[in-house]
This record gives sequence, structure tokens and C-alpha cells, in this order.
Amino acid sequence: MIERMPKRRNEHGQGLVELCMTLPMLVVILAGLVHFGLVLQSQQIITNASRVGARRGTQPQGDVASIQAAVTDYCQQAGLDSSKVSVQVNIDNTTSRAAVTVSYQFTSPVEGMLTAAAALITKVAAGLGLNASSLIAPRQLQATTVMRL
Repeated sequence: MIERMPKRRNEHGQGLVELCMTLPMLVVILAGLVHFGLVLQSQQIITNASRVGARRGTQPQGDVASIQAAVTDYCQQAGLDSSKVSVQVNIDNTTSRAAVTVSYQFTSPVEGMLTAAAALITKVAAGLGLNASSLIAPRQLQATTVMRL
């Protein structure tokens, strides 16, 4: 005859406890991936916008106002908030170069969650004697393109 092993009653709810322990870490990892993806996308957009502006600056009708308008239009069409975009143009006729620098004030929808997690990690790291002061990606993104006239 086959004997059944007695069930352990003290393991009830073990899965729920493990889920409660791992789910916050998984959510923070997922939020970090979303944040990184949005930073990368925004950086690519402003890099392309600076290229568009520099290309516009190499054309005969490329004055500062038209370059700034082209960059702002590109960023707006790509989905960035144009009020957070700043454009600096330097057209140097002596060296025959046009330099366009685009800066973007980046904000992430998951930044609050990551800031809270970073604060906790910073406290733990400080307790261990480590420096973890900048765990969140920079808020000011910047791209510069230089083209010959």
C-alpha cells in the first residue's frame, strides 16, 4: 500500500510572500527599462534635429531663425515637447562651419518611481561605503552637429 506524505501546513501562503518580495524589484526593473528606452529615443531625436539644423545652416537661405524653426519643427513632429527644446546656432564664416546644438529638458513618466528606488539604493550604498549618487539618467540631453558651409 502507498502511504501519503503528510502535508506541511506551515507552507501555506509561501507563494504569495515570494511574490510580494520579488514583484517590487521586477516593477523597478521594468520602469528602468522604460526610462532608458525613452532617454535613448529622445537623444536620437535631438541628434537628428541637430543634423537637420546644421544641414539647413549650410544652405544659402540658412539664417539663425530658419535653423531654429527647422529644429523645433522636427522635434515637435517627432513627439517632443517643443517648449523644452533649446537651440543654439553658431555660423562661423571664417572657418566655413555651421554648428547647431540642441538641448532638451527630459522628463520621464516613471521618474518618480525610479527616484524613490534610487534614494533607497543610495542609502543602502552609503551604508556600505559606496557612492551611488547618480543612478538616474541625466535630465538635460544635448546633441551638437557641425557641418561645413
